[in-house]
Amino acid sequence: MADSPVVAIEHVGIAVRDAETAKNRYRTMGFVDVRTEDLPGGIRSHLLRSGTAYVEILESTRDGSDLARFLARRGEGLHHLCLRVDSLAEATSVAESAGCGLVSGIPIEDVRGSRVFIHPATNDGVLTGLVEPHAVGCEAEPGPG
Repeated sequence: MADSPVVAIEHVGIAVRDAETAKNRYRTMGFVDVRTEDLPGGIRSHLLRSGTAYVEILESTRDGSDLARFLARRGEGLHHLCLRVDSLAEATSVAESAGCGLVSGIPIEDVRGSRVFIHPATNDGVLTGLVEPHAVGCEAEPGPG
C-alpha cells in the first residue's frame, strides 16, 4: 500500500448558531481557546484545542453568507474536516484520482499554509479541506477553514 499524503487531521469545523454556547460546552470538556478571527464571506472562526485535538467553531456574521445558508439547509453540526498534508499538489492529485472534485482548483493561501477543498458531493457529503502548512509553527496551531 502506498504512503498517504495525509499526515493528520488538522481540525474539525462545526457550524453553530450560538458560538458562545458551543465554546462553553467544549471548554467544559477541557478545550481552551486558541484564537478567534473573522474570515472572508461573513464567517467568524473560533479555534479551540485540547491536547493535539482542534475544533473550529464557525458562526455566521452576515445574513445570506454561505455559512448562514448552510445552517438554514442542514442545521448545526459538522461543516468540514480539514486534513494536514505534506504536499498539497500530491494530495490534490490523489483525491482527484479517487474521483473527488475540488470546490476550486486554486489554492487558498494564508499565513499558515495553502489549502483546497474537496466538494462534498464527491466525498460522501463531507466538505474536506487539504492543507499544506508553511514550514514554521503550523503544527502547533492549525489555520482556519
